Amino acid sequence: MGGFGEAVGSLRIAISCSPEDAGGDPRRNRRKNRSRGIVQTMVDGGVCANAVTIPSPHASSPMPESTPSIASLVERLSGPDAEARASAAEALCRAGESASSAATALVAACGDDDDGVREWAAAALEELGPPPSEEIADLIPLAAANHPLVAYWAVTLLGRGGEAASSAVSTLEACLAPEKAIEVRQRACWALGKIGPAAASARAALAVAAADSDPRLARLAGEALALFPA
Repeated sequence: MGGFGEAVGSLRIAISCSPEDAGGDPRRNRRKNRSRGIVQTMVDGGVCANAVTIPSPHASSPMPESTPSIASLVERLSGPDAEARASAAEALCRAGESASSAATALVAACGDDDDGVREWAAAALEELGPPPSEEIADLIPLAAANHPLVAYWAVTLLGRGGEAASSAVSTLEACLAPEKAIEVRQRACWALGKIGPAAASARAALAVAAADSDPRLARLAGEALALFPA
């Protein structure tokens, strides 16, 4: 697993990919970002000169019958060869929402030592949509991971799950702690808002976040609080 600084750099890749952070209609923004074919790495407020080019999965042909199954790609994702892992993550990215059963494996792959694996895994998660209900229990411990990119995407998928992810509320509340990466804290506020009134037990933690000096965190916390009954 790479160092924390490296992980935070990858986290900024994830945020530039994430359709929920783009504003407006997620799918329209996703298509727009994908058409550029560029994932930009934000480093110390600037754009890294070697941005990573990721071809659009929407421009590719449907997966042929000879393409490996989702289950076999998930198995390859945890194999010993980094090139094979990256290839599996790329194939899952190109599979789009049909790879939803790979949600947990893709989130875990965001903590891979290899840059290519992490980048394709994040790109695949961008395309994934809400996780299947049976994946939620496995995503919850990943939201508490020390690796910020893993935590960020686990929190994102739990938020996409909406009320079906209400069992994750206490974990998401813990993600608001000041020692967590700011992107993870912001995402946890968003996810609690997506869960809605079922997340009302996190009201006190969200109130603290709403008074934070980070404007985005404070705004997202306030928006989540507004969804809870008085």
